[in-house]
Amino acid sequence: QSARGQPCVTVGEFLSGVLLKELCAVQILRQPAHAAQAFDAEPFRRLVEQCAPGFARDVFETAAGWVPAAAEALADTLLPDLDRFPVAAGDAEGLSVQQRRLLLEVVEIV
Repeated sequence: QSARGQPCVTVGEFLSGVLLKELCAVQILRQPAHAAQAFDAEPFRRLVEQCAPGFARDVFETAAGWVPAAAEALADTLLPDLDRFPVAAGDAEGLSVQQRRLLLEVVEIV
């Protein structure tokens, strides 16, 4: 668990959640206002479960093209607790703070 008491999340889980959120948002925006109340996200959850491994792999390949050190990350890598990370402004594990920030921005864009 993180410092806030929330469960730790892997990068793959985070990416799956982002993909699900975006798919649902697009669908809700396309529906008339009265139909949005009956929205069912379950088909999208099943789709994301099927696509998640390939999607995460594609995201990592793209990120590695921009930040070579990202090639070492895996879908089951835990996301850092951003309240406490990085604890120092120095380089750690081969990534500078600027590279880590860029990697986080890449994930947010996707």
